[in-house]
Amino acid sequence: MRVAILRYEKLPSFITWDIPDIEELFSDEIMLVNEFQSRGHHASQVIWSDPAIDWSYYDLALIRSTWDYIDRREEFLKVLTGIEASTCKLYNPLKAVQWNSDKLYLFDLQQWEVPIVPTYEAAGCDLKVLIDSFSKKNWLEAVLKPIVGGGGADVYRLNTNEIFSKYETLKKSQPHNKYLIQPLVDSVITEGEWSYVYINGDLCYTL
Repeated sequence: MRVAILRYEKLPSFITWDIPDIEELFSDEIMLVNEFQSRGHHASQVIWSDPAIDWSYYDLALIRSTWDYIDRREEFLKVLTGIEASTCKLYNPLKAVQWNSDKLYLFDLQQWEVPIVPTYEAAGCDLKVLIDSFSKKNWLEAVLKPIVGGGGADVYRLNTNEIFSKYETLKKSQPHNKYLIQPLVDSVITEGEWSYVYINGDLCYTL
């Protein structure tokens, strides 16, 4: 079996600092390549956006370190659609990737009665009314974040009364971006966030 392990073309635009050993970021992927090869398969890291790739050459494609998709989401989804249309099996379901590659999935979770932090689409609400409601609920700080992003990039922690002016500034400087607004959850600052990883319904580990 020929396996393509998808990786980025370039680091996301929000990373502006030097990384001494970029290849060290892929140590777990090297382990994955070696494991595939130890089982008699041919596996290699492949830049997802390389136009020269014939996806039908591969039997399986795994999404791994495709971090620059946050700068090129539509192109990324187009490439995955091309993989899906080839004879190569995209191991990460395309519909799932399309769904969770932007944060609007939160509204689906809310509709399915999954508890979420109260979330509002900036472009779809009256910000002055929203700010007033935050104040009435004693939500003194808010988070303004792009619907497509990662690593905390372009996420702003604001006093509630700063929401309107900051969003107006972002609309001018980044007119193609869409934003969500949430009240700041204090425990994110004091305790951090936890991720629970399940495989086949079983809790495997916590991050």
